[in-house]
Amino acid sequence: MKHRLLSYAVVGLVLGLLCGPASAFTLKVATLAPDGATATNALRAAADEVETATQGRVNVKIYSGGVMGSDAQVMRKLRAGQLHAATLGAGSLAHLDFNFSVLGLPMLVTTPAQADAARAAVEQQLLDRMHKHHLYCTGLIEVGFIHIMGNVPVTSPQDMTKTKPWLPEGSRMGQDMFSAFGVTPIPLPLPDVLTGLQTGVIDTVVSSPVAALALQWFTRISRITDEPLLYAYGTLAFSDRAFKRLSAEDRQTVQEVFTRHMDQVDKQVRTENNEAMQVLLAQGVQLVSVTPEGREHFAAEARKLVDHYRDIGELDAKLLETVRNAVRDAG
Repeated sequence: MKHRLLSYAVVGLVLGLLCGPASAFTLKVATLAPDGATATNALRAAADEVETATQGRVNVKIYSGGVMGSDAQVMRKLRAGQLHAATLGAGSLAHLDFNFSVLGLPMLVTTPAQADAARAAVEQQLLDRMHKHHLYCTGLIEVGFIHIMGNVPVTSPQDMTKTKPWLPEGSRMGQDMFSAFGVTPIPLPLPDVLTGLQTGVIDTVVSSPVAALALQWFTRISRITDEPLLYAYGTLAFSDRAFKRLSAEDRQTVQEVFTRHMDQVDKQVRTENNEAMQVLLAQGVQLVSVTPEGREHFAAEARKLVDHYRDIGELDAKLLETVRNAVRDAG
């Protein structure tokens, strides 16, 4: 009898090891970043760490390269429970609360020092705003400074009228910004941008150096305007619905591990953008300087647009003033 009980125990142990925890939960995470990108590598490293730390109670599946669709499609899947987390751009989250995009308003934050100061002043406020929409965000993740890239030298808003610029699909602020500069942009989803450049549907993109390099857009451009249009960032957002399916212990593990890995991405991206810019220039892409008059024109139109958002109540006046003060103090 003892031998039989021992045999049952051994069989049970083996089956347990083979099958894993009966209550294992698969956390589904989407990102537009392609395989091999810093963000994707960090997500996969965090996934492995979470699975080990929770002893298999939480499995993590990463959907990279935009296979789950655009940010708008991903957000719908988050609400439906088909996805549990995703890296999302500030512009996409602005559809929930326009204030989340305050650091990325045109010509507002244009230097690393300004970005650091402004983030320190308002980052927690922005994360708290997302929590009101049932999203837990690990922290802001820098994407980088966005430059005009194309084949027409752009030294002023007037030069933009000679271009066919890409508009990120669903970007209301992008549409407003180009309209302020007197340009009609062409909306395309991210996967179609390279084809658009190759076929001439568009001839200009707004991008960080890293993205232009990683997505091969640099193969179809010859000029980069030195003055950044805006500061871009995003976050890794988890749905509250997903967190409620985890134990308190596992929820804390997921939060801590993913936050730590995303913080590393945030710190690494700035160096990568600087290196990518040098690679682009080494490939023969020319850096174009905005004229003093052009800079004033860009800044004036951008400020009018930002003030408009504030005046119609879409942008919190106190939040905007906090950012402007931080930018001014940073120089």
